[in-house]
Amino acid sequence: MDNCRKYKNTRFKLPGLLLLPVALFALGFLPVTVSAAVPGNQESAVSGIHYQVTGTPTTSAPAELEVPSNWWVNMLAAAAGVLLAYGVYYLRLRAIARQKAVLESEVAMRTAELKLLNEELDREIHRREEFNRALVHELKTPLTAMLASAELFVDELNGDPRVELAKNIYRAAQNLDRRTDELLDVARGEVGMLTISPASGDVRQLLFSMADNIKAAAARKKQTLSVDISPELPQVSVDEDRLRQVMYNYLTNAVKYTPEAGHITLSAHGDAGELVVEVTDTGPGISDDGQKRLFEPYYRVPQRGGERLSGLGLGLALSKMIIQLHGGRVWVKSAPGKGSSFGFALPGLGRAPEVKG
Repeated sequence: MDNCRKYKNTRFKLPGLLLLPVALFALGFLPVTVSAAVPGNQESAVSGIHYQVTGTPTTSAPAELEVPSNWWVNMLAAAAGVLLAYGVYYLRLRAIARQKAVLESEVAMRTAELKLLNEELDREIHRREEFNRALVHELKTPLTAMLASAELFVDELNGDPRVELAKNIYRAAQNLDRRTDELLDVARGEVGMLTISPASGDVRQLLFSMADNIKAAAARKKQTLSVDISPELPQVSVDEDRLRQVMYNYLTNAVKYTPEAGHITLSAHGDAGELVVEVTDTGPGISDDGQKRLFEPYYRVPQRGGERLSGLGLGLALSKMIIQLHGGRVWVKSAPGKGSSFGFALPGLGRAPEVKG
């Protein structure tokens, strides 16, 4: 706006400034009378105009100059040129001023739109926070009571034939509790509310314990589980509870999708200062298109014959969120009919976390 005011204040001064050279140019063509002693016939020039001096030599007679008859044409041409230049300059200033006004209006409009979008985003985040709180209360509270009661039944009915019923109830309640946690965590992650509490710990022992926990499920399908964990792993800072979630998702998926009598391998080693963990199976494998979407929330790999497996398709999406919160990365390597390998890498202590673009 200051530029516009300067423009308005100066544009009326320009005609006077530009007409000054016109006036000076015109003065050069006006008739001139010179009083001088002119000896004989001479040809001279005053102000760029050639003239002929005639008459008898004298010391007092004035010499009359002959001015070309077309001087006014030259003056008009010069004035027209100057006015044309000024007109172009003036129109250019007007165009710039209009363009500036349009740009300022566009910026103001975009700023207002951005403000509205930010306000809508804040409202949506608030609604999701309220939804998460309500979901925790409505689902987790009864589940906690179910789990406690089922666990008590299992202890009290030890040796009773009905103990298997109590165990079924307990396992079902555990599964429902886990699915509810996944749903809540993914919802938190989508709005940036998922958090971790990293600390230095014994990751090697954590991996061995997770392998022990999955052995029973693998044995029910006659699967073999191999563990190949390096004796020296890089020191990492992790949230152990969250890392257990990731390992549970990787290992249970391997058991779920590997056929009976298949083989599963859990490996861990250090590589360039990173902790690298992989779970490899001998399952049906995954197509290239499927691999691109595996870590998306709610995505399920299509099964042959339309077979439907349990789960919401949240485990891998949540695993990716957790690993990225630790500054790491996830991946899958697979091919149809050749099994799959799911892995993740975490930065070791003293190594800068990977920057997400």
